[in-house]
Amino acid sequence: SGGSARGGFGVGAAAAAAAAPDGGVGGDDGVDRSDVLHTEFFLTRARSAADFDAGGINPATQACLRFGRPDVDTICGVLRGLADGDRGAGARVALLTCGPAGLVRACERAAAAHAFDFHAETFDFD
Repeated sequence: SGGSARGGFGVGAAAAAAAAPDGGVGGDDGVDRSDVLHTEFFLTRARSAADFDAGGINPATQACLRFGRPDVDTICGVLRGLADGDRGAGARVALLTCGPAGLVRACERAAAAHAFDFHAETFDFD
């Protein structure tokens, strides 16, 4: 069966700093958003403590870790709203994904629908 990370894949998005209308510093709250990065990692098979131990996975300390399959359309809609809210309508966002071909296709469609830049790495498990 091989390690607990089997069946895992990642979806990430980054808002490009060049798109920020104020040179990278967001709104009145003084928070520097020049390096905005939202990352989520989804594990589709590793669910038991034994799997976690074997793969060095600690869900309690890895806040970006999710279980099950991602709802790519919902994630992209939320990211579009966040980017537009921080940087103005049409803010540049890059969607980065790695995983099996089906996930990559779903992310590519969602990226196109939300006008995101897109990069993918495809892998599959035997």
